[in-house]
Amino acid sequence: MLKQYTAIAKVKRQLLDQKEVALLEARKYVAECEENLASIREQINALELPQKGTYKELLHVKAIKEQLTRQKTYALEERDRAQNRANESLHHFNEARREFEKIQYLQESEYSKALKQLQKQEQSALDEVALQLYVLQGGRT
Repeated sequence: MLKQYTAIAKVKRQLLDQKEVALLEARKYVAECEENLASIREQINALELPQKGTYKELLHVKAIKEQLTRQKTYALEERDRAQNRANESLHHFNEARREFEKIQYLQESEYSKALKQLQKQEQSALDEVALQLYVLQGGRT
């Protein structure tokens, strides 16, 4: 009877570990997206329009800035998607943790019931021994 929840607890623990790994990977990807976004922002801020030169050079710098702006927009969208996946992973992790804690509670309550039953049996056995000793002594204290 005590092993009723052991297999379930093991499976729930494995599921919880998988969800935790998925959460860590999602958070790592969010951090990578943040780094990429910061890098693009630095590149945009470092880009300066030429004060002298030809019109062609000005158009080239402007095209680079537009490309970086598109990359920034894409990076923002990617970061938002990654953040949504991380939030979803956190939700799944919390669900798995709750399920695991439920099984642990049931397992602990089962152990507690078994322990109480054993203590009750032990007490009954001690009472029986005490009664037999009392009868053997002829009812004297």
